[in-house]
Amino acid sequence: MRARWLSGFAAAAALLSFLAIVGRSASSLAAPDTTAPVPTYDVVVVGAGTGGVAAALQAARMGRRVALIEETDWIGGQLTASGVGTLDGGVAIRASGLYREFLERVQAFYDGRGKSLATCYWSTQSLCVNPGVGQTILLALLDDTRARTLPDGSHPLLDLYPMTSITSVLRSGNVVEGVQAADGRVFRGAIVIDATEHGDLLPMAGARYRVGNGTSDGDSGACIQDITYAAVIRWYPRGSPPDLQVRVAPPGYARARSAFAGKVTQDGSPWFVTGPDGQSMISYPVNFSFHNGYRALPDLMNPVDYTSAQADLPNITKTGVNWANDYPGVRGWLPTTYLTDPDTRRALTCEAKLLTLNFLHYVQEELGHRHWSVANDEGFDTPYSRERNDCPNIPLQYKTLEAHFPLRPYVRESRRLVGVRTLTARDIQRRGDLARPAPIPSAVAVGDYGIDLHNCEIEATLETALETRADVNGDFDGFFQIPFEAFIPETLDGFLVAEKNLSQTRLVNGATRLQPVTMLTGQAAGAIAAIAAERRLPPRRLKAFWVQDALVGSGAVIAPHVFSDAPPSHPFFPYTQIAATRGIVESATETTFGLGDEGTRRMMARAIAKGFDLPVGGLPAVPTFADVPVTDRDFAHVEALHRSGITAGCGSAPKRFCPDAGVTRAQLSVFLVRALALDPASAPPGAYFSDVGGTASYFPHVQLMRYHGLAAGCAPGAFCPEAGVTRGQLAAFVVRAMRRLP
Repeated sequence: MRARWLSGFAAAAALLSFLAIVGRSASSLAAPDTTAPVPTYDVVVVGAGTGGVAAALQAARMGRRVALIEETDWIGGQLTASGVGTLDGGVAIRASGLYREFLERVQAFYDGRGKSLATCYWSTQSLCVNPGVGQTILLALLDDTRARTLPDGSHPLLDLYPMTSITSVLRSGNVVEGVQAADGRVFRGAIVIDATEHGDLLPMAGARYRVGNGTSDGDSGACIQDITYAAVIRWYPRGSPPDLQVRVAPPGYARARSAFAGKVTQDGSPWFVTGPDGQSMISYPVNFSFHNGYRALPDLMNPVDYTSAQADLPNITKTGVNWANDYPGVRGWLPTTYLTDPDTRRALTCEAKLLTLNFLHYVQEELGHRHWSVANDEGFDTPYSRERNDCPNIPLQYKTLEAHFPLRPYVRESRRLVGVRTLTARDIQRRGDLARPAPIPSAVAVGDYGIDLHNCEIEATLETALETRADVNGDFDGFFQIPFEAFIPETLDGFLVAEKNLSQTRLVNGATRLQPVTMLTGQAAGAIAAIAAERRLPPRRLKAFWVQDALVGSGAVIAPHVFSDAPPSHPFFPYTQIAATRGIVESATETTFGLGDEGTRRMMARAIAKGFDLPVGGLPAVPTFADVPVTDRDFAHVEALHRSGITAGCGSAPKRFCPDAGVTRAQLSVFLVRALALDPASAPPGAYFSDVGGTASYFPHVQLMRYHGLAAGCAPGAFCPEAGVTRGQLAAFVVRAMRRLP
């Protein structure tokens, strides 16, 4: 393929075209006017990584006025500014929320240029995005929302503040009220979200947090995961430009070389090998083509498309350096002071950058690949890179090359909030040899990655009071859920977290730090913030259902599964997601909800009891209904309905409930009107449906269902009162009714 590389004129045209793409995005992030007055916001999001961008988008789309603040002149965090455009996660999670919306735009972009996204992880199922393109698409999403204004047209819903460093959090007693920037500007809001890469607002706000295996109360913890100063490199057809060559070994090369050679050599393994257990495995060291297939990226300057399949590996012309250059890697552990001390963070970040520069020297000089060097077409060479991200340990002759490095390192582990609930490894268990945890009724986001710690992973470095090595989960099968309570501080109000800062253990952080998950948890944080600001309530006083309802209405997945018969495009998607998550209506199988299955009276009893949080304690020793004994799994639910005056049963002598009989649309209407304590006498007199006359006993109940938007007809002008309710309809009826609850 490289023999078919671009001519000089074509290469220049392609470069100008690509730079125009990233140039437009960079120009959108010019330094702000620090003299302009700052308005008051509903939501202030600090940190414009994937989590922060998603939080800002969701809150603004829900009608709240949002400030999105970023210390660099790039947005996208790990995905873009850290150069990790190879997306981690399975196929199913691609259907969820803002992540799906982002991917749809990514796919359209590359389809329009004849490029495959399947260029990384040696898999044709992979999704791999150029960092510059990723930022452009995130900016387009923000721009679409920034174009919207408040209902009176007075102000945009979303303002972006790049190149803005936050130095303090404003509090009044136990309530966070805003943040202050280094330049003196104050950003006030009802809710502040810490979406920074390091959890930097947590100590400023006075929130308790975890760091390493310790907490902010005392011991700062032993260590945290390695960081990696990733780089995007490409193959230059005429050889790498002189100012991008690393001919002279940078400082520290002799020490780093052995680690590089243990991973990549010129004659290393070209592909996977079969291990003793019959499974494919990597045989170290690998050759350079195999290395490039790991983080390979589309190359918009290459006229020929490629994937990361085995046959294509020699043809890859652009990739990410994010494998042999973990810092400190085999040489030691990263201290927790990397997170807590700014000077340590700065120094070790520069050491990580130097390590990656050394790897480039190894590639060019020892492996002989002088056509390869850092890519100069991703748009990383920005004012922030030149003025604020310059490292004194990088030799002067490599400063031009340094400017094309990403703007920040890949940080795998952050400070983590001590919240109302701490998510542990057992909560996200998906190993086939162990039982899966029960669905989390308050879940507001999902992830699908396995627990993956880069160094700092022995028992002594874990939070052994919460989990152990035995809880490490290497199974990637299915979703795990992330609860509402993991975003909420123990006592602090007006404050939420996103990105990697959730209330979670170190092991869980190893599964939630990936780009799809941070985008979805950011979306959840944005929904929590928007509802709290709208209702003028502290986030802890919100009902998780309110947040779930807003999220599923935006296409976000919250249940352990995306059901094949109710995908996000299906009108019943929101109802099935909430029903399955909260246990209101159980799905037929793990993969299908069973929308058309018959709904029974026992299903109805369970749905109303759980959906309306009816008290199920103090059960009678003698069952009310002869056909629902104390051993029946729904005994408590049926008794709760009876005690609440919702049902009197289906017959007497003896008193029966008929739990396995079907339930009709009319019957369910009566049950729900009673559960909502609506007065039948208040029903509109004029019949909405031709098949529900005024003499029917259930006439006022059906009228109220229609009046309050809880049920539509089965056909134009008809309600079909005697038709049976399906499992899917039961979920829809009950979830709609739950929206009426205070």
